[in-house]
Amino acid sequence: FMDLDSIREMAITTGGADASVQSSGLTVNMVGKSGGDQFHGSVHEDIEDRRLEGSNLTPAMRQQTLASTSSPGNLLQHLSDWGGEVGGPIKKGRVWFWGDYGQQIVTLGDDKVFNASASCQAIAANPIAASYSDLRACTHSDPVILKHIAYKIGVELFHNNTFTFTNRYDVKEQTHF
Repeated sequence: FMDLDSIREMAITTGGADASVQSSGLTVNMVGKSGGDQFHGSVHEDIEDRRLEGSNLTPAMRQQTLASTSSPGNLLQHLSDWGGEVGGPIKKGRVWFWGDYGQQIVTLGDDKVFNASASCQAIAANPIAASYSDLRACTHSDPVILKHIAYKIGVELFHNNTFTFTNRYDVKEQTHF
């Protein structure tokens, strides 16, 4: 899992690269963020929810989809991605810090698995007869939580020689019923 807040720059090279790339095919080179002599930071939050989506499927399109998969269409019920990072000096010109925390929650509806309520069981018995929004509301939710924690300490031991300690911890939490 990758927390994009921890990347300062990225270069993607494909076939036909120069001699600095040691293999053919695809190469990804990433430079991580770090502290410096100026305090800096950023925060972000991104949300995508089914309430923000349109339901422009025609009845014929729904019947065709449900006949082949019984899927209500887009199974994404909710996605949130938030976090922040901060860095700066501990002792200017000598010791720096940087830290990052991020969390992503992705909730998908399980295809062909419906909630146990009486109204949802009626929809499960005949999904084609239900409206698109009712069908999606009755689809069982399966959340996945991704947590990212990273930090870095840099110490300039000698002129132009920096010792850097980096620690990164990523967790994936997924429960199934």
